[in-house]
Amino acid sequence: MQVETVGGMLLPRWDDAVVRWILAGIYVQDGGKVGCELSDSDPGEVNLKELAGIPVKSVGQVTGRSGDTVELHITLNTGIMISFTVWTDWSLRVEVRRDSGIPGYLWPASDYAVQALFPDDSIGSITIVRVEEIFDEVGALSGVDIEFDKGAVELRSYGGELLVSHV
Repeated sequence: MQVETVGGMLLPRWDDAVVRWILAGIYVQDGGKVGCELSDSDPGEVNLKELAGIPVKSVGQVTGRSGDTVELHITLNTGIMISFTVWTDWSLRVEVRRDSGIPGYLWPASDYAVQALFPDDSIGSITIVRVEEIFDEVGALSGVDIEFDKGAVELRSYGGELLVSHV
């Protein structure tokens, strides 16, 4: 890391990528991305493409009693959860949350269950490889393709429903 003198103090000089990670809430340790932090305001926002290289604890699919998927969430090793759901305008909503439970807008929580998308032996050893955002004709986020080192997930908002393909 390069350093520079500012006001008589020796400070690190951050390259553009590190500044982007800090602005996105993603932090770096020993040269590698390790997770993200949130400011005091929830929900946090994050640039999805900047998630590449971050290790995750689990990837879960939230289903209702009818079996329909209502949310996909990725829990980072730091405990931060990134959730994907279809919102009232039929766009794909992305939230960064501190809690890892069923969100409050899914009520009662007892009507929902979380299914792991990867086998139990991969818990805590999954890394995000690539994230591709898909926008509709008016520029709203309508899909996300997430490639992990253990497989891939395709999310689409279609007719007000969340479609999840695990490949």
